[in-house]
Amino acid sequence: MSEIDDLIIMLGAIDTRALVVEDDDQRSQIMNLVPPYRAGDSFGWYREFVGGREVEGLPTFEQLENEDGRVEAVRDAIVSLGEPTRFTSMLPRRLLAIALAARIFPDQFGPGGRYEPDVLRVLTVPGILADLDQAHRLLADLTDPTQLESVERWPEFVTSHAAVLSGDFVNLPPPCATRVVQHTAPGAGPIIGLQTELCVGGVDIKAVAARFLDPSRWPRCSLWWCDMRFHRDLAAGLKRYLEVVADDCNQPRFLDVAVFLDFARFIDRPDRKIVTYNMSRDQRGAIGGRSANHAVDVDRGVIEIRQEPSHVHVSTTKRVRFTRPINVKALAMFACWLGYGEVASDMICNCSGGRRQWVDCDVRMPLTDACRRFVELAYSCVEDAGEEARRATERLESGAYNPDAVASETTRMAGLAVRGWAKLATTFVDAFADVLRPPAQSSPVAPPRQAKQWSFDHALRDAVTLSLAGPLHSPYDDVIDPGRVVIDPHELGPGEREFRLVVNTADLEGTAYWGQVVAKDKTTGAEITRVEVDVIVP
Repeated sequence: MSEIDDLIIMLGAIDTRALVVEDDDQRSQIMNLVPPYRAGDSFGWYREFVGGREVEGLPTFEQLENEDGRVEAVRDAIVSLGEPTRFTSMLPRRLLAIALAARIFPDQFGPGGRYEPDVLRVLTVPGILADLDQAHRLLADLTDPTQLESVERWPEFVTSHAAVLSGDFVNLPPPCATRVVQHTAPGAGPIIGLQTELCVGGVDIKAVAARFLDPSRWPRCSLWWCDMRFHRDLAAGLKRYLEVVADDCNQPRFLDVAVFLDFARFIDRPDRKIVTYNMSRDQRGAIGGRSANHAVDVDRGVIEIRQEPSHVHVSTTKRVRFTRPINVKALAMFACWLGYGEVASDMICNCSGGRRQWVDCDVRMPLTDACRRFVELAYSCVEDAGEEARRATERLESGAYNPDAVASETTRMAGLAVRGWAKLATTFVDAFADVLRPPAQSSPVAPPRQAKQWSFDHALRDAVTLSLAGPLHSPYDDVIDPGRVVIDPHELGPGEREFRLVVNTADLEGTAYWGQVVAKDKTTGAEITRVEVDVIVP
């Protein structure tokens, strides 16, 4: 069996226990470490997934209905996971699995448990840590919910244990980074969207892009990709490949997809690269004795790589629909726990080269900005002022502040400023000006939108009006009509150059689209300049 199957067995046994025992505390522990369970009504996905069929290598639901069967299944999987892996990206997923097993079955897999030696072998595989005493301490901390409250606290947990974990492990991205969405579309069954974002320092964008933009390299970098064989060149710069994806490349059990995909090198600039792929209209032919197996009728996506000041930012989107019924809850579990769809993480972790280091992409929000200000202040101040800043951070995160409370605190802060704590008072006022600003009102039926900032190469000399040169086009003949696009502002004055493109993405095919925005003299209507623009619909 593959590592993927081992992790599925562990999660299936834990899911079945939560369904059968219905222990609220254990359910909370599971939800904390496996976010898809928070969507509601997700417990029991394994029973729906295996149903009444026999899936070779996976236990049936009936085999997991009793405690002995569940423990035996988890133990067998853990023994298998005690072997080394050639895919570094799997190590955080293994560690998360151990944390959950130790909490749900503490007498068997926790500290001092019956099968603790098997667990310690997983923790001491190459790439995690090497010392057995350290493994004992790490297992105790993984088992303790106060040490790792939720998967969102993974970076803090890893940082606090950096002294014992391998340097390579500390730099790996957190597990469960894929966002799963469901798209409605004509046809049988939903289209599942998988979206990931990853930021990494210490790597060169050329080295990263060389692997992303050459699909034939993907099987070397991910446990999911079994094969990606070049088929032939097509018109308009498209290249056709046969992609083979499975849970176990040697003996697929439940997920075996072979599909012809058309790839386009959409944008290839030194600081930004985009590759798109879409299921070929023609699924005939064979390569190396393998042909398409018609397991999907939708398979398309976009990979964007861009250089930012301190790191490389990689975003991936994928839409897929299986032709046979597949449990959407199960697919969400696979995306979270098993890395299905996380081609970005796998490529960076396993094939990027260099001294790669995961960094927080830092999606800026008013609350995080405000908390960050107080945290920075707490470290820079001492004694009372520092404690005030720390308390403000805790109140912010807990949602304890409202406008009345802020007014009261503002009065108190004014007194503190008189005592020489002007920096604290100023931080407080600025932070809450952001947090308590009323949100913009939006229509309850507002369509989904994509917005992106653009600019002309140089500041404009005269006042201009902006318009699209025509529809936006994808490499696969998909079109965005100009009526779906808003240019904001639609006029620019002398010395200005920046504008936003806002696109209504409802019912659009998920891919990248390209076009041009034209600047025309406001008085004469003559064209002054134009700039290329693009939009990615996830």
